[in-house]
Amino acid sequence: MRSKYYTSWEEYKEKHPELADKPEEVIAPKIQKYEDMVFNFVLDLVM
Repeated sequence: MRSKYYTSWEEYKEKHPELADKPEEVIAPKIQKYEDMVFNFVLDLVM
């Protein structure tokens, strides 16, 4: 799914190169969890 507001973890890494030296297995689940929460919130507003 392509969205102007919702980005995947891979797209997020591309936009934030400063994360390159950080442990991905620790950061990715945290970032993805909040992105999913925001996405679900927006869907709830629309429906």
